[in-house]
Amino acid sequence: MNKNELAQLGLDTDGLTPDADYVPNPFTADDGVHVDLVYRAYLQLEQINALGGISLLGGSHERLEDIYGGLEDGMDLMTAVARFGDDEQQHRAQQLIAAGKISGS
Repeated sequence: MNKNELAQLGLDTDGLTPDADYVPNPFTADDGVHVDLVYRAYLQLEQINALGGISLLGGSHERLEDIYGGLEDGMDLMTAVARFGDDEQQHRAQQLIAAGKISGS
């Protein structure tokens, strides 16, 4: 969701970038459950790392580095894979999103 969509839901959008794609990232603290809004790409990167790293997409090391770099630069997974990956990596990314292992758009 972008800043305007979040504002329409009544959420505090101070400090958010207008065109960025945000997703909720719930976490537990001593005083209960809280939700941060984070860039989708950063949440996806965190999820990929938790699953064992970018190599789970398969393919060449060079392509994987480029996809990872795209995520670090704020591209969502499907954009990074479409830009830097091959057909098999795109298919694998779609499978991970469809299985709910990585946040989709």
